[in-house]
Amino acid sequence: MLGLTRCLCFIQLLRRDKMSDEETIIPRVDEAVRTLHKRAGLSNDAAMSTYGKLVHSVLSRSQEGERLSDHAVVVAQLRDVLYKVANQYRLQSPSKQSSPELEMLLMATHYQHMLLTCQAQGLKDLAAKCSITLLKYPDVVQADKAFYQAGLMCKTAGDKNLAFMLWNRYEEIGQRGRDKWMAFLHNLRP
Repeated sequence: MLGLTRCLCFIQLLRRDKMSDEETIIPRVDEAVRTLHKRAGLSNDAAMSTYGKLVHSVLSRSQEGERLSDHAVVVAQLRDVLYKVANQYRLQSPSKQSSPELEMLLMATHYQHMLLTCQAQGLKDLAAKCSITLLKYPDVVQADKAFYQAGLMCKTAGDKNLAFMLWNRYEEIGQRGRDKWMAFLHNLRP
């Protein structure tokens, strides 16, 4: 229980400290994942939002953020944590089913783990398929990262047409974000 309490404190610190850069956030998140991996976490509805924030912070890291830690190991540990939580949740639930939110977090983490494993093994086609499958989870993985990553994997696998289409979508998402920012700045003028 101490481990989960400590992880919850890390997550709350991350939420409050929005100005932190990745160099300070990533070690904290990695430590939270390692702690949950060593100890059993809570498997109730109240803990689901915490798990969601943890998964989102791991899977939505930038490329530079992924280089700051052993990203593949952290994703593998996070997947194991979510497997354990899903099993605990099924045992406790009267319907013997896990929550849809937990399944979504688990599947996104699983596909990210498979993507990293396929990349490490040189399985380019399977890595591309895993990255395309991750597009199904925009609530877990940031859409711009997912489309960029899928485009990169498709280019590596030799499917340049699909890569071009995915990168165009990535650019559209980025442009929409820049347009919203410019509208916000325009509204600040006196």
